[in-house]
Amino acid sequence: MKKTLLILITAILIIQLSYAQEIVTPLCVNPAIKQKQEQALFRQKSLSSLTLPFMDDFSAGDIFPSPALWTDRCAFIDHNFFYYQPGIGVATLDAINGKGEIYPDASPYAFSADTLTSVSIRLDSVFFPVPKKILSSDSVYLSFWYQPGGGKGLPWERIGDVPEKGDSLFLEFYLRTDTTHTGIDTIKIEEKWKKVWSSPGMPLDTFYVRYGTYFRQVLVPVKDTAYLKNTFRFRFRNYASLANNIIPSWAGNVDQWHLDYIYLNVNRNNTDTAYNDLAFRQPAYSLLKTYQSMPWKQFLVSPASEMNNSPQVVFTNLSNDTRQANRNFRITDLTDRSQIYTSTGGNCNILPHTDSTFTPPFNYIFHSAAAKYADFEVMYAINTSPDINRDNDTIRFFQRFYNYFAYDDGSPENGYGLSPSGSMLAYAFQLNVADTLRAVDMFFNQTYENASQQYFYLTLWNDNNGVPGDIINQDLYIKPEFEAELNKFHTYIFAQPLVLSGKFYIGWEQTTSDNLNLGFDRNTNSQDKIFYNTDGTWYNSMYKGSLMIRPVFGSENYPHVGIDDVDNKLNVSLYPNPVSGGNVNLIVSSSLPVRPENMYVTIYDLAGKCIQTLPFSPQIGINNLNSGTYIVVIEDRQTRKSVIKKLTVIR
Repeated sequence: MKKTLLILITAILIIQLSYAQEIVTPLCVNPAIKQKQEQALFRQKSLSSLTLPFMDDFSAGDIFPSPALWTDRCAFIDHNFFYYQPGIGVATLDAINGKGEIYPDASPYAFSADTLTSVSIRLDSVFFPVPKKILSSDSVYLSFWYQPGGGKGLPWERIGDVPEKGDSLFLEFYLRTDTTHTGIDTIKIEEKWKKVWSSPGMPLDTFYVRYGTYFRQVLVPVKDTAYLKNTFRFRFRNYASLANNIIPSWAGNVDQWHLDYIYLNVNRNNTDTAYNDLAFRQPAYSLLKTYQSMPWKQFLVSPASEMNNSPQVVFTNLSNDTRQANRNFRITDLTDRSQIYTSTGGNCNILPHTDSTFTPPFNYIFHSAAAKYADFEVMYAINTSPDINRDNDTIRFFQRFYNYFAYDDGSPENGYGLSPSGSMLAYAFQLNVADTLRAVDMFFNQTYENASQQYFYLTLWNDNNGVPGDIINQDLYIKPEFEAELNKFHTYIFAQPLVLSGKFYIGWEQTTSDNLNLGFDRNTNSQDKIFYNTDGTWYNSMYKGSLMIRPVFGSENYPHVGIDDVDNKLNVSLYPNPVSGGNVNLIVSSSLPVRPENMYVTIYDLAGKCIQTLPFSPQIGINNLNSGTYIVVIEDRQTRKSVIKKLTVIR
């Protein structure tokens, strides 16, 4: 199979590079991992094993799985690569290591790639409602949802890469650690694991035909008394294999698997597949009709025409019962922190295991006292009771009005390139009022062996009846540049500022046939704005998505960076949750410097009554709290950032 695939890939590449072609490729480097600048604070792990239940749906993760539940940083938390997932966020295993690079021992033959390993779990005893020893008759099951990567649909619509038949995903349970004395002062420590489940690679279409679902749930019993210990662990691993790509600039990441809703507990059975949970299926996106972001000056010329008055998101009912959902929608002006638009959205009943579309009653145009740049938080929330997981009940989008246009959401799922030498790429933008073009931001994916480091001509065209016309400006000898920050664009400043009006196009002319590997966002679609020319004629792109190119306008050479960047958020993991007694642990992380002495924790009941406020500590005592649900607010009073979590106490 792999040999056939190699021949096919080689043939396709030869054909593609012999004729004019636009090509979308997998990523060779994962920038969300490689360039992550998160400063982890207070990553204090519990000295003892976790108690049951164990659950993670990865909706609260940020790039890496929570260190409160997982010990390694190979898998990454993904919001973009999968298809029709149970809820927002999955853990993705692929051929890229924890540094965001293809594994150094990667080859066309199957090699051990990523792992996702749990922390130690108390599988010897339960502690609620009555402490007792766990027996093999207590019906312990580990369940999880999984999906092979690569997406579905036409080849030019797919995201990621399909694991082939020789590749695999498998689950292992920890048995023991063997210690061998190999010399006077030398000790060899080897962990022993047992494979308890596996799946061969296959296309998602084949997966659906076989199982009748795009995400399959698996339940694995834990019966062997060898596992019923206070040091139980489990891990997922994948075997991957690289195609023997003869052209390094087109090589990319492969063989992705997606995991979701990993749940371990007693008193389960092989039909225990439902959860008392409502969950959003997708992230929130822009409230603008065309752009993810645009200059405030350009928006104010014709604000009504720029608005999307029918925003909607999808959420799902994962339980066996019809659930009543309360829906809320809110817009906050981050300039003065005022709530400028709210809507309850009303209540609705959601049938078991069905989706619902949240379309808030919406008649609004962004307004702010901000003069030059404006910043808004758009929030969707759903609420029901009981609900075992509150992290997937709220999604947010930060609407930026800075000094640049952006069709993309800031994260690449693929790379975009052209061949042969002399090919041209043009991206269309529309100005509402004349403005000064100062620079262009571009995001290039790093490629295998830096093969994309080729010079190109940064080019600007006017409009000719809906396609690029005459060249307005062309800067010579530009090449892909990379920044040492998460999904950071590189700014190319024009030698002379250019006053533009109306429609224009920005892009490049290539000097070689190599793939420049521009970032390609699959979660937004500006396909009708993408044009390429490989034979003297301009064609509209055949690929759905958005190029990561952002023209910068106004009086500044660099794009404005707001204080509320998504990557500058405060992240908090709170566990165990639910909690039956003792303490609750908090793990806090942020890309901004955070000092514990500036942080406070406030606990409210559901009526809004403040129970207590206390200085931050990695552990909070909850012995004074009765059974019920509480709101926990963790606030940094210096940076004015805060996180709201729900905590359930069971007595």
